[in-house]
Amino acid sequence: MFDGLIIQPINDPHAIQEALGREIPIVVVDRGFHPNPWSQVVADNYQSAQAATKYFLDQGYKHVVVLTSELNSISSRLERYQGIKSLTDNIDIIQIDENTYNQSAIFAQLAEKINNVDEDILFFALKEKWLLEFVPILTMEAQKEHRRVAITGFADTKIVAQLDPELHLVTQQPFLMGASSAELMIQILTDKNDIPHEVIIESNFK
Repeated sequence: MFDGLIIQPINDPHAIQEALGREIPIVVVDRGFHPNPWSQVVADNYQSAQAATKYFLDQGYKHVVVLTSELNSISSRLERYQGIKSLTDNIDIIQIDENTYNQSAIFAQLAEKINNVDEDILFFALKEKWLLEFVPILTMEAQKEHRRVAITGFADTKIVAQLDPELHLVTQQPFLMGASSAELMIQILTDKNDIPHEVIIESNFK
């Protein structure tokens, strides 16, 4: 008996509409569809990943190792990867199954990059979980091997920065995304004109 729905979907629009069984106003938040039948509030995933990559490339880091959950399952994750790839093809991808991954096995892959790649390496995590999981051990391994290694990624909380205040991270604004989604839904429910199809919330890189 609700009048509208704000969702962070994992399904396609057809599957969502089929599950609902009726036409109601919908706002999609944090996951974009292309094309999307509904209004959406999304972060500037492509642009912010591109800006972070450019910063580190300008600092002399040549080889990018992307640490990610399954890449093609979430639109925001794919946009982040595409932002990185827009500036360099010198990329390795380590995809992690969130349900079955072995921390030691993943770290062995990361350590292999530190040991065997001659260029300065940027490790770029597309999800905060992987920053929390691997920043401490990556930092220790780089120091042990006397390698110039940078670590960055997307952080939704302040926890990663507390682990290492020297990190440069992409921080998004989930509170603002939620508030903007609510404002957009109110616009739709009150039949206001000029309702935007997409609202983009800028991220911060520092």
